[in-house]
Amino acid sequence: MRRVAISVTAVLGIVFAAAFSPNPRPSFGQQQFPPPNRKPACTIFCGGPSPNYFWLFTREQQRAGQCYGGPLPADQATNFYNELSEEQRTAMCQNLKAADKRTVMCPSFKTLAQLCNQNEPPKNECEKSTPWFGNSSTCEDVQAWMAEMDGRTVTLSICGAPVFRYVVEPPGDVNTYSSTLLARVTKSTGTKVCCDKFRQAARTGVPCDPRADVDCDGRPNQKDILRDSPAEGHSLFSGIPYPAVDRVFSTPEEASIDPLPPGLNPDDTDFFPPQDKCDCKWELVKGTLKCSADGRQPHTYQARWRCPSSGNERFTRKEAAASAPCTPPRR
Repeated sequence: MRRVAISVTAVLGIVFAAAFSPNPRPSFGQQQFPPPNRKPACTIFCGGPSPNYFWLFTREQQRAGQCYGGPLPADQATNFYNELSEEQRTAMCQNLKAADKRTVMCPSFKTLAQLCNQNEPPKNECEKSTPWFGNSSTCEDVQAWMAEMDGRTVTLSICGAPVFRYVVEPPGDVNTYSSTLLARVTKSTGTKVCCDKFRQAARTGVPCDPRADVDCDGRPNQKDILRDSPAEGHSLFSGIPYPAVDRVFSTPEEASIDPLPPGLNPDDTDFFPPQDKCDCKWELVKGTLKCSADGRQPHTYQARWRCPSSGNERFTRKEAAASAPCTPPRR
């Protein structure tokens, strides 16, 4: 009798240990996380009222042994994500971006998608282009800058809208100031302004109202100015304001840029890339000037452009006659 009692006690101990074990065997159709071989699960249940599941990794990744089994319970989505390696997270998050509309409604999918978004590296901010400046292939109404004189008052306008006004005090010459004013703004933006986009922005205020802020830099036109020092121009014009209109392209600080050839301006469609082919301002990342070595071959300027938002690059080249002035850059 004593031997039987010991056997029953031992059996009961095994049963109770199994019943209260902290790692019970998962129910049929679900995989407890993490799996024994430490590979991530291939699928996870949707959660909520839906009994469906979706794939975390592709079938090709499954066949390659990058995941194992599933579906996981829906409430294990956060723990599952936290246990993944960086490489596994990248692969899974990329897969989730291609999910269909039914899958994106799953509670477990929303949890994982939020975790993927929180851990994505911040997107590089770029300097936005001004839609009405630069080369545009979709513009019908193209006009040039205009400077009108009324007595000693010079008004700068584009597309029929005044954007800057200044009264030239004696002994300043109104004609000289007017021509210099036009030369400065066209050097930054070119002579061609897309009035279609200018008027649309004036009507909607998106991305800004150009009548108040012509280059959308956040500074009102009448206060967004530069002033010459005596060393920069004629002494009669030192301290006189000019609009500080941003250029249609930008240059990174680390870029190697030789001085641009004489006469080059943003209207040169063979040299400057089209503005409407990039969401940001094109970056001039490299510019190489080669002066004619024998006085017979043309001078050349090779430029490499990059669109910050897409990473696309364009290469352009400009030539100038050998008789044109050319100063070799110091290297």
